[in-house]
Amino acid sequence: MKSEEKSLTIKEILIECPKCGKKSVVQRNPDVYQCLACDFSRDFAKKPKEEPKTDLLLPIIIAFFLGAFLLTLYEQNRSNTNPDTSDQSLSIPATAVFC
Repeated sequence: MKSEEKSLTIKEILIECPKCGKKSVVQRNPDVYQCLACDFSRDFAKKPKEEPKTDLLLPIIIAFFLGAFLLTLYEQNRSNTNPDTSDQSLSIPATAVFC
């Protein structure tokens, strides 16, 4: 009597290690996998720690500082091209002759 179960080849059993890249990960327990070549180990019964989402934090910070820098440049340029003339009076000499 032949078994209807498919026999697995060695290539189908070997798992590549995500840390070192070698195909040396073995199943130690039903939920624990460990690499024989390096110190990689993962327990799938435990949820992995979620890192805080900072996907938008860096672009927002960069945009803020870039906007502040551009606003500063704009204000400096505006004050240099339009000097404050409120204290100065424009006087034309009376001897000027227009032809």
